Amino acid sequence: MIHKEKIKKLLSDELTEEEQKELFQSEEVTHRLQSQWESTSFATKSDLTAGDNIWYRIKKNTFGKKRESRQMRFYKTYAVAASFLLLFGLCTVLYLGLSKGGNEIYIVRSGIRSIDTFTLSDGTTVNLGANSKLTYPADFKGKSREVRLEGQGFFNVQKNAENPFIVRTSQINVTVLGTEFEVFNYENNPEAEIILVDGRVSVSFPEEENSRVLSLSPNEKISYNKREQSVKFEKVNADKYTTWRNGNVLSFENEKLSMIIPRLEKWYNYKINCPERILNHYRFTFKVGSESLERILFIMSKSAPLKYREKDDGSYEIYL
Repeated sequence: MIHKEKIKKLLSDELTEEEQKELFQSEEVTHRLQSQWESTSFATKSDLTAGDNIWYRIKKNTFGKKRESRQMRFYKTYAVAASFLLLFGLCTVLYLGLSKGGNEIYIVRSGIRSIDTFTLSDGTTVNLGANSKLTYPADFKGKSREVRLEGQGFFNVQKNAENPFIVRTSQINVTVLGTEFEVFNYENNPEAEIILVDGRVSVSFPEEENSRVLSLSPNEKISYNKREQSVKFEKVNADKYTTWRNGNVLSFENEKLSMIIPRLEKWYNYKINCPERILNHYRFTFKVGSESLERILFIMSKSAPLKYREKDDGSYEIYL
């Protein structure tokens, strides 16, 4: 079993070369690396074999023949340590530095099949979905409380009428005073979603020319098509829609594949291809815990006239 003390020493760049060698050549690390290797799908394995040369090429192109600085050695070691923590399914917290106002900035990144919960300095609680990233200040200063999200997050915002809470994401900003809501917006997903449980939120689209602002009421969902810049409102049961926040379980109740598949992709870190006619036609009710993706697809294929297969590139395809 990997000791936490070794992880702490790795984070602080205090492990000796002998200790590092022992750590990375241990049977547990080797086993988990192999598991991650087998589950990798968004990058091809031929690309991954070049991983050992990545840092060398970055350093060479960026610094030339200059000596590697102590600061860069720290970030290199921190990056390795953060990757190591992700490998073991833990949430990583990376101290980024100081903002212009002298405030500390942090990044929280969740791993595969991982839901992490933490509290911000104002009392706001955040549930971070799998494969997601949140950037936030150590303390909120100024007239607004701003964070940046990449992926999936559920926010229970502490009320403060004088300082609105703003979640900034790719192409969408959500502004609230105090409420509960979910944001689902991954960079490589064509659609983003905002689901409101309680209170009221304003949704804006800063990259659009008309700069429209929309309001969302409880049990409403906004789906935003990034390419077409179109918006669709839906009535939903927000509590059931956001049950994932209560633990490391995904729960779907009579949901379309168009909603289910993007979440399975991020949960398992696999690409799943499915024609649009299937995405919007079939609905499913099930929960996902420790089951493999292969098991989930098998169960779906037995409860509906669907088939699935794994492709040569490691992705999956659902078809009739």
